[in-house]
Amino acid sequence: MIAVIFEFQHDHAERHPDPIGSLAAELARIPGHLSLERFESASTPGKQLSLAFFTDEDAVAQWRNLWGHRAAETEARAGHLGPYRLRMAWVSHDYGPPADILAGGKDPE
Repeated sequence: MIAVIFEFQHDHAERHPDPIGSLAAELARIPGHLSLERFESASTPGKQLSLAFFTDEDAVAQWRNLWGHRAAETEARAGHLGPYRLRMAWVSHDYGPPADILAGGKDPE
């Protein structure tokens, strides 16, 4: 499993719409995409973090090569998101209850 962690400063929402939300539907259609969540900093106004999980590098490559994603990269590189950082990491351990329990299911006894 691969985690893609994208931190960015989204101070220009009126000129540049939500870069992650607009791509979420495309991302959901990629085989191998597991989840996408977004968090906002409690200490830095406008700072956001997008956390996506993929099964493998092929799924990440499909995401990276989507036209919408390429357009968002161009916007980011032009400075429209302010400072940003992208990290990718292999998940070596994943502990906790099964995903269905996290989604509100019952714990099998």
